[in-house]
Amino acid sequence: MSLFGVHIPELQLAEGDFHEALTAAALRPGETYLELGCGHGRGLIVAARDFEARAVGVDYLPDALDRARKLAARAGVTVELVREDLMQHDPTDADVVLVHLGPAFHDVLAPRFEDLLTPTTRVVACGWDVPGWIEQWGSYGFAAGYVYRPGDPRQHGEWSAPGITPHAAPGQPLPELHRVLGATPNVDVVEFRAGVDLREIELRLDGPLADRLTVRAGAHALGRGQHTLVEVRWPASAAGAAAAAAPTTLDVWARSHSGRFTQRGVGLHLLPH
Repeated sequence: MSLFGVHIPELQLAEGDFHEALTAAALRPGETYLELGCGHGRGLIVAARDFEARAVGVDYLPDALDRARKLAARAGVTVELVREDLMQHDPTDADVVLVHLGPAFHDVLAPRFEDLLTPTTRVVACGWDVPGWIEQWGSYGFAAGYVYRPGDPRQHGEWSAPGITPHAAPGQPLPELHRVLGATPNVDVVEFRAGVDLREIELRLDGPLADRLTVRAGAHALGRGQHTLVEVRWPASAAGAAAAAAPTTLDVWARSHSGRFTQRGVGLHLLPH
């Protein structure tokens, strides 16, 4: 059977691109930086020298590892080099993982990252995005690629509809859907996009209108990057008047392909007026 790493073309970044990527990922001193398909090792040198991180590079080609070892010695930094198939290497102790392998390889590695990485681990995909993944909160985008947290269930889904801001960073207000309650019930339709494969999707309401609102999803399973419409049926104003000033939170719970059943994505605040 052929090894994953043998088929990866030589796709190299300049040192400036690596520095920008690791800045975007907020790599900190003492953290572990893992580069899958490290090639010449320039990314490892930047991580060790400029960010004071533990730098680990994985490649299957002996010539690439030998060149990386020589470049690191010339730069006066210590790096760890591993000859291994990329699909076999265990990334669980990494704080930042960088891949610059091409779109097909990013797509193949995605389920493994989702299963193995911690909620705080950042994945930097250089050159190409990871199909279906949701980018990390805030303005973390950079010219050379994308930053993700695939192990964090809060990044496994996002809402979209007119007037909704899809992302909500920790400590920041949740995205909101506003509705003026009228004399008769009203219906809004919002969209939920899955950032990983989700099964057994369940909608949960929490708040003063939880027993008066009705929500229904158009699908009970989604693949990574797929969308479903969610119907939100509001009560008439008389029925919800007592709770009109307080939000009710709509959460999506689901089971991932790894078997975990948890909340997925940030909640959506439903605000009646």
